[in-house]
Amino acid sequence: MRLDSGYEPTHQRERAVFLTWCSIHAPVSMIGGRLSVLGYVNWAYGHGFDIWERAEDIERAYKGNVSETLNVLQKYDASYVYVGKEEQKNAPECLKKFEDCKQLEKVYEDPSGENHIFKPSFKKERYGQQ
Repeated sequence: MRLDSGYEPTHQRERAVFLTWCSIHAPVSMIGGRLSVLGYVNWAYGHGFDIWERAEDIERAYKGNVSETLNVLQKYDASYVYVGKEEQKNAPECLKKFEDCKQLEKVYEDPSGENHIFKPSFKKERYGQQ
């Protein structure tokens, strides 16, 4: 699967926001140069930003139920959800949860099976419990 397989115009993909775990080892931003909901928390916090609500939301998206995940994605207008080593280390059940979620479509998996990208496919509305 390729991320550029026609899901949205190029200019929209370039401005896409990724939901990733808050880690210094974030390939999406460090290697891919993409925007994320929250990068490495110590950098932002060290510059005086109040990062705690975002950090809690991200943890809830990966560790909580599907409704919580979808609400976080909508809150931050996230275009994609990334699951790599850090995400699986910190939230071991997230990959299965995302694969089973009808509102998330897997649009990329690398040959090693360690990195996955999901695209939300839902209307802009709040979700109740599922």
